[in-house]
Amino acid sequence: MKQYLTETKGIAADRIFIDEQAMTTADNAINTFRILREQGIHEITIVTSSYHQCQAHMLFYLVAQYYYYSNGIPFKLIGNFSFETENHANFFRYDVSITILQMNQILIRLSFE
Repeated sequence: MKQYLTETKGIAADRIFIDEQAMTTADNAINTFRILREQGIHEITIVTSSYHQCQAHMLFYLVAQYYYYSNGIPFKLIGNFSFETENHANFFRYDVSITILQMNQILIRLSFE
């Protein structure tokens, strides 16, 4: 995706951060916001597949609440970019269950920071 965004959409490579450590979307949200804080970044665009977009948006928003809004720091989710990978209608119910479980994981992990 980074290659696609830099080569076809003209986005500078240094504006794209990739988390290669995460095993789940919850991990990715927490890791991403740690990077954003270190870089002093207050605006992001989420790029993911279309069937995963809703889950990612909810989890990233939850972590943004913890790292930014709860401390009175402005933060803006300025966009979502998704790409079609496969028919996502069959994933919706499954994704909702996974999202709820991962929201719980986020809350537990952040409570120990």
